[in-house]
Amino acid sequence: REVITGQTPPRRATPPPQSELEAYDPPDGDNIIRTSPSAPSMILMLAQQLFHPDWTFTILTPPPAQRQSSLTIMHWPCRGKLHCPGQYISNEVRHTLHFITRLMKERSVGIMWISDAHITAGMMDPYISDIQDELPDCRVLQFPTTRIETASTCKSLECMGGAIAIVTAQWKGFITTTYSDPIGIGIINAVRFKINKHCFSSACHYFPPTPPGTGPATIHSRVTKFQSSKSAPPWAKRMTSHEYIRALAQIQQTQDMASGHTRFACGDYNADTNGTAAAPTILRAWLTTCSLTDPARDTKHKLPGHHTRQANSETQTDSTLDHHFHSSMGAAMSVTQQGTLNHPDTWLRSDHLPTWITVAFTTFLPTVPLRGCNTIHPRCDIDLQNQ
Repeated sequence: REVITGQTPPRRATPPPQSELEAYDPPDGDNIIRTSPSAPSMILMLAQQLFHPDWTFTILTPPPAQRQSSLTIMHWPCRGKLHCPGQYISNEVRHTLHFITRLMKERSVGIMWISDAHITAGMMDPYISDIQDELPDCRVLQFPTTRIETASTCKSLECMGGAIAIVTAQWKGFITTTYSDPIGIGIINAVRFKINKHCFSSACHYFPPTPPGTGPATIHSRVTKFQSSKSAPPWAKRMTSHEYIRALAQIQQTQDMASGHTRFACGDYNADTNGTAAAPTILRAWLTTCSLTDPARDTKHKLPGHHTRQANSETQTDSTLDHHFHSSMGAAMSVTQQGTLNHPDTWLRSDHLPTWITVAFTTFLPTVPLRGCNTIHPRCDIDLQNQ
């Protein structure tokens, strides 16, 4: 800090633009303390100029009445950031969950899918109270995976898959059933809702990349082992691991269509719907078979720099692998917005970016009141010597 003493310099007729990176004349006063910008603030100001803004696709602008009855579904592959082997409480997991709950409150998210969490049964139980402190009366649905002991030093790679779904208090009362894949690795999951006459399901998928990975704990090896087991149906034994995963998701979609549910599917599909390679072609054929639509397919590639996965040592380039699809909605629902959150906090935790979709309903939906706290009665003094 630099202390300036002496006479006050004359004021300027027009004040200069206020910027921490530029010198400015002090106001009136004999002893003025001029502080230089700190290093973190300078780095933040320079970094904000390099960050890309969020990519938002406005598909349909809803009327004011429908804006009050809209549902936002967000999906984020966290790449094992919720895995805590050998620890009952992990500060890293708590920080990640705090970021997720803060993101849900800022974006008014009703259903939050966190895939590729690498969680096993009961691993998230100690953190449910932390989530409910941030989101009162919410419901945390766990879709765990299992662990395969390997010689890897990274225990998170021993339990691939796994997902959780956080449903806020406004929507948790309308949950009817949940579903997970019969393999037991939490890669094909769904939650079904029923609100008055509106029936819909929110699904989260993970399709492994091609070519498949090697190792005993990869998704490919886990699915292949299940296909060769006695509990697998005969038709599954004639498929590859990728075909069987797509078949499980298609069976879910068929069941939803038969029961009159509108389906909103999200996930990491490891393919771009606008690509020309083999994986995008297979994905588009699967969408056609399941009668699913990508509402922002024609808009994604038009936005400069849009991607859902950051470049890493494997890909060497940004890519669009995470998508949101939906089935026929009729006149009861309409997709109003879809977007990708390009936030620096997500860069530190995963190479995938959170994506969301907003659905508006034509009628007002009933709100579920928060559960009230039990009334604490005043203390009563009891005289122990009074017989």
